[in-house]
Amino acid sequence: MANVAKEINEYTKRLDLINKYRTAADHSLQSKMQRVSMHSVAKKSARFSAIVSEKLGIMSTTKDPDFDEEETKFRCVQRSAIAIVRDIKELLKGIKMRHCMELAISEALTTVLIEGAKTKEMEAVHRENFVNKRIGLPAKQLVSLCEVPERLIAKRYDKVLDFDNAQYRLDKNKDPTRTRICIPRKMCAWC
Repeated sequence: MANVAKEINEYTKRLDLINKYRTAADHSLQSKMQRVSMHSVAKKSARFSAIVSEKLGIMSTTKDPDFDEEETKFRCVQRSAIAIVRDIKELLKGIKMRHCMELAISEALTTVLIEGAKTKEMEAVHRENFVNKRIGLPAKQLVSLCEVPERLIAKRYDKVLDFDNAQYRLDKNKDPTRTRICIPRKMCAWC
């Protein structure tokens, strides 16, 4: 029964986290100024220090190979979706230019090909609509769906930096004359 309650709790926490980062962030200067506090400034500066220390090789960050692999897969899907959207725009632009040239040629031969020009024009419109509907729209939707995981990944990296920072301070401030009781994070029931 305790396991069921724990699973429900964790599921609810995950849903709350996803819903928190799913909402569109207000990027106006006024909203950013409202969120500024000493705590947030201290946290951002600690994260920045940790990033600089890690880049300089002074401090190492915690690595999670499973998450790194999943993030690599996510980045691949994200890049592919963006590339598909870009390539479809270019393809449709090229097709449109080609059909414009075909129409220009057919207009020069109006007397002979009057029905053929209308048919080609309609084919071009149908082809463009088909490609947009079947490929372009789903690819754009996939790109928009990547925004929430992008924010979650950024938040996870911030939390890893916070953890590394706290661990570094704990190691730095250790007093050999005092004994501290430390419970590892994985063994802690409420974490």
